[in-house]
Amino acid sequence: MQLRWDYPSGFAVGAYGPTTSNHNFCEEDYIITPYIGEFVNTLTNMIYGSFQPSLNQFTRTKSRSHDAHVVIYGIHGLRRVTSKPEGGLISTLAFPYWGLIGVGVLSAWFHATLKYHSQMGDDLSMFLAVGAVLHQLLCYQATAAERQKYTAYILGSLIPISIYHVWADEIIMHEIAFAVMIYLVSKHARALIKKQVADEAARKKLDIKMPQLVGKNVGPVGYGLMGLTWRQNPPPAEQSYEAMRTALSLGANNWNGGELYGTPERNSLHLLNEYFTKYPGDADKIVLSIKGGLKKGEMMPDGSRENVRRSIDECLRVLDGKKSLDLFECARVDPNTPIEDTISYIAEYVKDGKLGGISLSEVGAQSIRKAHSVHPISAVEVEFSLWSTDILQNGVAATCAELGITIVAYSPLGRGFLTGKYKKHSDIEPDSLLLHMDRFQPEVFDENIKLLHAVEDIAKAKGATPAQIALGWVLAQSGTKGMPTIIPIPGATTSARIEENTKPAKLSDEDMKALDDILKKFPIKGGRYNKAMSQLLFA
Repeated sequence: MQLRWDYPSGFAVGAYGPTTSNHNFCEEDYIITPYIGEFVNTLTNMIYGSFQPSLNQFTRTKSRSHDAHVVIYGIHGLRRVTSKPEGGLISTLAFPYWGLIGVGVLSAWFHATLKYHSQMGDDLSMFLAVGAVLHQLLCYQATAAERQKYTAYILGSLIPISIYHVWADEIIMHEIAFAVMIYLVSKHARALIKKQVADEAARKKLDIKMPQLVGKNVGPVGYGLMGLTWRQNPPPAEQSYEAMRTALSLGANNWNGGELYGTPERNSLHLLNEYFTKYPGDADKIVLSIKGGLKKGEMMPDGSRENVRRSIDECLRVLDGKKSLDLFECARVDPNTPIEDTISYIAEYVKDGKLGGISLSEVGAQSIRKAHSVHPISAVEVEFSLWSTDILQNGVAATCAELGITIVAYSPLGRGFLTGKYKKHSDIEPDSLLLHMDRFQPEVFDENIKLLHAVEDIAKAKGATPAQIALGWVLAQSGTKGMPTIIPIPGATTSARIEENTKPAKLSDEDMKALDDILKKFPIKGGRYNKAMSQLLFA
């Protein structure tokens, strides 16, 4: 088979010299080849995959045929990253998309011409394809500095190897480098998959489908942000960021914060602004719910139009566009303003596209019905745990089930009591808010601790922690007959505690019966809060 263009004499002994190419029909020299597959390859390398939803799904390595290593998607990706704070055409975020463009151009060049020198381009496109995937894996949830480091590593390795491959006309170094990159992709992909699907494994064990809020999938366990800013000595910012990243990586992507969780100068919203400035790529992965609606500078509800608008506007101002506000809820029902009116004020923001939806907090069954009659309610946040089972008797759970409203269960670990953290009353920190709550008072503490001891016995028998038993009990109620979907949102300030919370125990029917018996045998003594605050509960 005679080639139409002779090879330069220097190429005669190379890996792709005449001897090799004369036995390889792919080396034929046609612009539109009689081998229709080559023509198709040319087109598909340029345009195929332009509708791929995300480069995070781009996990196939390149073969020497058509696949999703494309010019159009690369351009689409560049357009996306230029809109991000740390983006730009020449940025580490843009690097993998330039790689995709290079893959499409070089591979299409070979399949359109089928020449020796374009075969080199096709070889190098393999580097670009795997390099783009490796870059995405290494830089997943990485800081800007980390992305710069990984980009330098990849470019610093591929550029000299590519130059040597072309100059020396060899194949061994190329194949070794390609194999090493495939190994690294496999290694990091497996590690990332193992980390990312931990919540999926938990869902399968619990036979729980992935719930939704405002039309977005969320994990079966959420994450409460209160403890990161609302305490006497909040954790350092970097520790909070690490905890938040851990929660997201383990599938706890339903985050719950508050304008009241801290001070006007630093609360959940300020922390979220900082976090999404540092990790802008995480914003679209989070379903964010924020509580507000209290009088400015006071801890009393005010559901008036003026105050509701002030609160929402302040939340949006502090977030500063770094993250959309998926759900907004008034922390408590204002007894002086009809809840229908309050909901109508919030609904104006939903209509304008400034909010994703409306949720409620600490409401009774009647208030849920009234609010839902004005605007669809996405979620109802109430306390629910082995420590607080009120919603099973007061109609809240039944009403939410009837109306198809998700319950977001705050304090599913009994404010830390069900973790075993407090063995005796003196274990409670002197500045803790718990000391102002009835059921943590010295006269009832020793009675209430009996519930914990019984839960600890079950946990020991199942090889779990008391917290995992408590969370497993809450999740076991979710979606059962007469019950709505329930998403617990335990708070935690450390990655270790978050990992524990996102692995709830799977409880058998026998386990559930044993826990029901414990609840009957050791009823909790004392109110959830105190007399002064009780009038605002289940309002």
